[in-house]
Amino acid sequence: MVNPLIVLAVIGIAALIYDFVSERLERMKLRHTMGLYFSPARAGCGVVDPGSMQPRRADVVLLLTDLRIHAARETLGPKKMFELLNKSFEAQTAQS
Repeated sequence: MVNPLIVLAVIGIAALIYDFVSERLERMKLRHTMGLYFSPARAGCGVVDPGSMQPRRADVVLLLTDLRIHAARETLGPKKMFELLNKSFEAQTAQS
């Protein structure tokens, strides 16, 4: 009778550890993804308490860019095009 209880206890502990690790990994992925689109303070709030992301009014700055580089897109390829776009956005958003 003792062996089945030990096996159940070990399986239960393993399941708890698995749930903890998988949730931790999901939070890390969410924090990374939100960090791409939001400031670190906003991204941190959303990961710590996902229900806290309530809509509210805010002043925002919107950057729209129209890059007419169709020929470059074909010759550069995806990786070089991504690097070019990043350089362009960094130049446009640089703090002076």
